[in-house]
Amino acid sequence: MDSEILKKISQDTCGLKLDLKSRKIGDDGAKALAPALRANTTLTCLDLSDNRIRDAGLDDLFKALLQNTALESLYLHTNEIRNIVEYTAGQTNRTLTQLDLSYNSIGETGTTALITWLGKTSLQILDLSGNGIKDAGATALATMLQTNTTLTCLKLKGDQIGDAGATALAGALRANKTLITLMLNNNNKIGDTGVIALAGALRINTTLQKLDLMYTNIEDAGATALATMLRINTTLQKLDLSKNFIGDAGATALAGMLRANKTLQKLDLSKNFIGDDGATVLEGALHKNTTLQELELEFDVSKRPEIMIRIKVRLNYNILLKKWKEIINDKRPYQVQERQQKIIDTLHNDAIELLKEARDLYEIFTKREIRLINRCIQPIIVPRQVSNYLNDNLPSYLDGSGGIKPRALVFKKTKKSVQKSKRNKRSISTKKVLKSHKSRKSLKSRKSLKSRKSLKSRKSIENRKRRV
Repeated sequence: MDSEILKKISQDTCGLKLDLKSRKIGDDGAKALAPALRANTTLTCLDLSDNRIRDAGLDDLFKALLQNTALESLYLHTNEIRNIVEYTAGQTNRTLTQLDLSYNSIGETGTTALITWLGKTSLQILDLSGNGIKDAGATALATMLQTNTTLTCLKLKGDQIGDAGATALAGALRANKTLITLMLNNNNKIGDTGVIALAGALRINTTLQKLDLMYTNIEDAGATALATMLRINTTLQKLDLSKNFIGDAGATALAGMLRANKTLQKLDLSKNFIGDDGATVLEGALHKNTTLQELELEFDVSKRPEIMIRIKVRLNYNILLKKWKEIINDKRPYQVQERQQKIIDTLHNDAIELLKEARDLYEIFTKREIRLINRCIQPIIVPRQVSNYLNDNLPSYLDGSGGIKPRALVFKKTKKSVQKSKRNKRSISTKKVLKSHKSRKSLKSRKSLKSRKSLKSRKSIENRKRRV
């Protein structure tokens, strides 16, 4: 281990982040690094990846962290760690929030020892990918998650977890209130049984926002269970189902979900077995969905090449709608909104690009959606600049059945619209006639009242004269 680096660490002159990966420091280097870490009060991120560190070296580092109150992130992936040696000290580090132990050899036994240590920390992000923890390790982690209140991200990629481990984690999700991200990708032993258990847990869970199930042998039954769950779940925003065995039946179930779901923003269905029928159903569902912004899909484009274009346009419309809502809902004064001005500028450009993409797809937008696009194009703060740009650069797109022109929206008149306008004219004319009729009636009544009053007054005068 370089003495100059150790000196900088101990004297707090190494900065906030220190990258020592791939230096082959081994256990001896870790042992030499431990005293420097005890003395350091400024280092927040230390990367010791790919350094051939084993259990003894890790034990020295962990003991040094007992006295360190600054380090927040520690990266130890791609080393030779097998067991987390549990030290007897009752105290522990409370500042470490991120620990990366991926691609070591921790296994089931090491995971159990690690959980004992985790109970004494405030970790928020834990990466155990590629450690072969299997179902036993996943079950031990699930037990810990039921009572843990700090962990927000758990990565278990390629850990040979099967249905039993996934079911145990599903049970933990029913009780856990802090986990936001769960990555179970590349665990190809899970299958539909484990996925159905996870879907059942997510009906109750209200915190998980990202779930990665790539290459977990999901078929149509698993996809259908997830689709049913997403009709109820209101927190999950990103779902990765790529590299599975989902067919048109699963795609149809997910399409039905998209019509009802209002929170999912990203859905990855790439490298499945979805055909053009499933893709068509998914594209149709996007006409009812206004929140999905990314949809990864692969199928035989040669049969229906326009489907991918339609999907892209619909997703771009959803992105445009989200930006529009951000501007409308922001209550701050526009004079101090430099960031908002940038959003507005991009909003205009996005709306124009959206129209260019959809110029041959006349029926892709409804009248209401085109009206919103036009409002995005119309200026909010700088009307002259934008209107001049539109007049110079925007040709007549969607002319005909949607009718976009440079200055404003123009809709093609149909028989129904003509009949409706005629009915409106008739109703207006009848209202005018009734109004005039009422006015004539009131005029007649006023005149008759006046005449009656005048007649009475004349009669009373004549009677007085006669008495005299």
